[in-house]
Amino acid sequence: MNHNYQIVFASNNNHKIKEVIEISKEFPLTIIGQSQYKIESPIENGATFIENALIKASHTFSKIKKPVIADDSGICVEALKGDPGIFSARYANENATDAENRRKLIEELGKTSSNNRKAKFACAAVFISPTTNEPIIAYEEWEGIIINEDGYKGFGYDPLFYDPIFSLRASEMSTTHKNMVSHRGKAFKKLFLAIVNQP
Repeated sequence: MNHNYQIVFASNNNHKIKEVIEISKEFPLTIIGQSQYKIESPIENGATFIENALIKASHTFSKIKKPVIADDSGICVEALKGDPGIFSARYANENATDAENRRKLIEELGKTSSNNRKAKFACAAVFISPTTNEPIIAYEEWEGIIINEDGYKGFGYDPLFYDPIFSLRASEMSTTHKNMVSHRGKAFKKLFLAIVNQP
């Protein structure tokens, strides 16, 4: 496979696109966002991360008929019975900002009597192309704990997610470090490896 193998990322999230482009650099792939095709994001009404990732990929693929990747990811908090889960991006409301979602998460945790702060990030990454009969799917998780202090830079729930192995928040990690250990980094590396090793 040559370095001109171009894949469209079915996302309008610039932070996420930037991360995935970084992850792809060790593979002979070129990742571009779907914004240049002016594709609107579909309604994510799946029941799992994998279902929502497939909805996004299928929607974009139906418009352009080119190789497409997509992901769905979120944070699952044990004391909240797995919430916010697939609703992570719209936890506070449909058009919530990252700060609003983080604030709601801390508020909901405060309502529980549990001292359990265990959480995990989850990511389902999928690939669809005109030459594949079935989607290629990769799924990975990243375990940690929720800490209350907000204020560090980073997008999504990164400022609240603490990795006890490295004693760092997700938002404090370098890009290289985060991509080595994160749910998205591991899922997309697995996906890209499967893509480049296709027969």
